[in-house]
Amino acid sequence: MLGRLVELEGDVLYQEPPAGTEAELGYTEGAVPVLISAPHGAKHARFYPEQGQRKPKDEDEFTAGLARLVAERSGAHVLWLRRKSDEDGNHDADSRYKDALKKLLQCHAIRYVLDLHGARASRDFGIALGTSNNTSCAPETQALILETLARYGFTEDGDQLQRVAVNHASFSASNPNTVTGYAARLGIQAAQFEANAHLRIPRRREDASATEPFESADPQGIERLVHALTRLVQTLSALEIL
Repeated sequence: MLGRLVELEGDVLYQEPPAGTEAELGYTEGAVPVLISAPHGAKHARFYPEQGQRKPKDEDEFTAGLARLVAERSGAHVLWLRRKSDEDGNHDADSRYKDALKKLLQCHAIRYVLDLHGARASRDFGIALGTSNNTSCAPETQALILETLARYGFTEDGDQLQRVAVNHASFSASNPNTVTGYAARLGIQAAQFEANAHLRIPRRREDASATEPFESADPQGIERLVHALTRLVQTLSALEIL
């Protein structure tokens, strides 16, 4: 599974903008009404209004590969940033990423969006679940997410990488311009998942923005997260059929 994750991540060039007619975004059509999103798969630029300028931000390593792997195993649609961007698809009110997202949501009657991001290895959680402070999805959906994660060892009272932080102060997806908030405004249930570096990066690539070597201390945890997200997509899809 980790080999396939590395292979799928290989589509992303962290530091290089699209060349010629090359696509900035990647998309693979799915067969179920769930879309997995990875808007920070490559390096991007965020606008800071208080400073009046954009500043580059590092990629969330392996979130694109993770999103693609879960989609491949579950039948979900998947959208990811695959080349360096001069925008921030998760922070800007208007962006090429959101334009593509909106079109996909409407064309494929998507009912759920799972938006994947990356947190530092030093964070005291394995996964931060953001639901715009309990407003981006129904209480039953949030409970289902937590129940599914718990089946694979990720719980609110877990230790370190097993801990799920719900609506963490820094990762609640409360900004209305987040992919989660944007999808919710369109009437689609959505949740943001911030995965600790140890749960998504098997080994850091040489072209990563972060220069220090890094290797996951819990590679089995990466696999458990893939299984958990795959099961979540399958469960949400079954609910939609019913």
